[in-house]
Amino acid sequence: MKLSQLLIPLSDKQPGKIRDAGLIRLVQGGFAVYNAKSDEILLLPFGTLALRRSLGKLLALFAKTGVQPTACFGAGPFSIADRFVRVFGEVARAFLEEREGNLVFTGYGETFAEAQTFVRALGEAVREEPVFADLGCRVLEERRDDAWRLSIAVPAQKEARESAPGICCSACGWGGLPESIAPEEEAFSAKSAPGHGELPLKEAHTPGANTIAELCRQLDVPPSRTLKTMCYSTGMGENLRVAAALVRGDMAISLEKLRRALNASEIRRSTPEDLARCITGVAGYLGPIGLGEAVTLVADSRVVGACDLVVGANKPDFHLTGACWGRDFSAPFVADLVRFEKDSPCPLCGEPLSEANWRVLGHFDVPVSPSETALTCRDQAGTHSFPFAWTGCVFGISLLSALAEQGGEKWPEGYAPFDAWIVPVLPEDHETAERLLQELSQQGLAPLLDDRECDAEKKMADARLAGVPALYLVDTTTSGKHLLTDA
Repeated sequence: MKLSQLLIPLSDKQPGKIRDAGLIRLVQGGFAVYNAKSDEILLLPFGTLALRRSLGKLLALFAKTGVQPTACFGAGPFSIADRFVRVFGEVARAFLEEREGNLVFTGYGETFAEAQTFVRALGEAVREEPVFADLGCRVLEERRDDAWRLSIAVPAQKEARESAPGICCSACGWGGLPESIAPEEEAFSAKSAPGHGELPLKEAHTPGANTIAELCRQLDVPPSRTLKTMCYSTGMGENLRVAAALVRGDMAISLEKLRRALNASEIRRSTPEDLARCITGVAGYLGPIGLGEAVTLVADSRVVGACDLVVGANKPDFHLTGACWGRDFSAPFVADLVRFEKDSPCPLCGEPLSEANWRVLGHFDVPVSPSETALTCRDQAGTHSFPFAWTGCVFGISLLSALAEQGGEKWPEGYAPFDAWIVPVLPEDHETAERLLQELSQQGLAPLLDDRECDAEKKMADARLAGVPALYLVDTTTSGKHLLTDA
């Protein structure tokens, strides 16, 4: 293909009203234009070609995991699965199609765990792909009201579109969102970190120690050896319910996780009036021992098995030391209650977490309960049901923006709109450049011939602006033959 045949408005000027670094590069490289009035990104030929090749790469990657490419034209793949699942089994239970510049997924699982495992395999396939591994790709998990969500994300600036604030660990590389589910392989837990053995329960005078910082100062203990007991309320009047959340002193409580653990529609910090109806303790000195049956205890999973903790004594200016789970206190409800924040301990290595920002390339949702659109089939063995209908989407614009922002000066091979940019130095070099164009095309590459009437330096500058992986300079005056330079 020749450059003169394409609409590619290259410009090294900073586009106005755009703060997303990836989108800025797309506009400068002639991939897209931004309509500020409608907040729309419009892809031009370069962008369309890059999107087609990028989605094609991912489509081939997902196909290796067992996802079937389809073209349902908006109807959805249910009829395909319903028709073929009896004969083809698992092969006919996961589908994707390209729709409006995105990859849209639908799949069916016999159980929640089966669907979750399949979706995790999709996320890991992207994360381990060298191009995305180089971008720092992470797989982020979080629980929502009616679904478990897996997001595929890469680091980005705060101004990036489709981005979300999160956290990461510079020591081990773990990354997540504030409400992320703690990883199953979590190693740094309260079961081993706080405490060294079962010490006797003792009362300690701690005047004015109504904060974790002051408590640690007075008793010379780290925050991980303390236990927060924080009360939250649901309902009003006769329907008032007070719950005490138990988390380590070095961690923050997620209200969303606590709300789901209590199966409540809303939750709020308990007022003094709420507490007066249920307990006699004083805020700042509350603890799980002797708090009273009127309060529901909900413990973070990291508290289970912990020992030698400092807890509130439920009276002013006093705490208890040496508190142990099981011996001195327990809770009828245990759940993941932690909200990950800056300086919180990493769940894998315990080092302080740092703030991060993630550009979400796509996400997948698995319902926690069976879906109404269950897939069923009958064979000689009986009726089989696949009620967990999961869905997903990879966002084309986010994908291109991430590649543009993080991919360096050149786009990754196979994702760029063209593999090579051919620059004839002089007008008499065009014939040789045309032959090179044909040679590269015959090799299965996608070359672009810059046939514009401008100097070679301008052409090379534009090639670098567009980020095409290989630049070929054709100069037949050198040694009487053309010289090709990879740059």
